[in-house]
Amino acid sequence: MFAPQKTNKPSLLLFFSDAISPQVSQGFRREVSKTVPPTIRALISDCWAQDPGARPTAQQALERLSSDETREEIALWSRVPGGIAAQGGCACSVM
Repeated sequence: MFAPQKTNKPSLLLFFSDAISPQVSQGFRREVSKTVPPTIRALISDCWAQDPGARPTAQQALERLSSDETREEIALWSRVPGGIAAQGGCACSVM
């Protein structure tokens, strides 16, 4: 069973969140690598929309990720130099 540990040390996650939140709230977004397939770049961009109401729902994101076009792009991306396999995988964050 997991039991939270009490500590007086600040959380790295909280530090990161405090440092990045002001930039994100002002519209800053990291550049998405040009090696990322267009359908995935578009989904990332949509998920990062400044207006939360303009972001896709989890169901919509899943549907887009499950589309034949996206699946084909991901399959190709996994085989190209500099693609997802060369980058050690894919990582996403939700704030």
